[in-house]
Amino acid sequence: MTYFRLFLIGIFFIFCNNRATAQLNIGYNHSNIGSLVSVNYQLKKFNRFEPGLRLSLDNYVEDLHLEPVLQFQIIQKQDYVFYAGAGMWLDGFNNTLILPLGLNFVPFSNKQFQINTEVTPIFIDGMILRGSIGIKYQFASK
Repeated sequence: MTYFRLFLIGIFFIFCNNRATAQLNIGYNHSNIGSLVSVNYQLKKFNRFEPGLRLSLDNYVEDLHLEPVLQFQIIQKQDYVFYAGAGMWLDGFNNTLILPLGLNFVPFSNKQFQINTEVTPIFIDGMILRGSIGIKYQFASK
């Protein structure tokens, strides 16, 4: 395991260690590369940072991969959030950098449901550009 990979996993757990100060989000995204299920925390202490963990779907179990990411909300409006981030694609073969760039829309009166679109460069054997669309649900804060 490389030091950079350990560093990213450590940062993820540092940001996620206190649920009382975070807003939990779950999501599902689909692309032609495969689907992802995600868990994110919108940190109240660090308002614009949102660490998350993604798990690939639509694969054999031995082909699943994890993506720890740290997103930064560049623009926060009532009806949308524009974000950029960095993370890692982690599997048995390829451990590589990903750079998600996305937009969360809130088109419903219930502000807990969101539509997510994202473009993510993945640096495996050159560069793959993954485009995805999905849904997110934000649990109500206490």
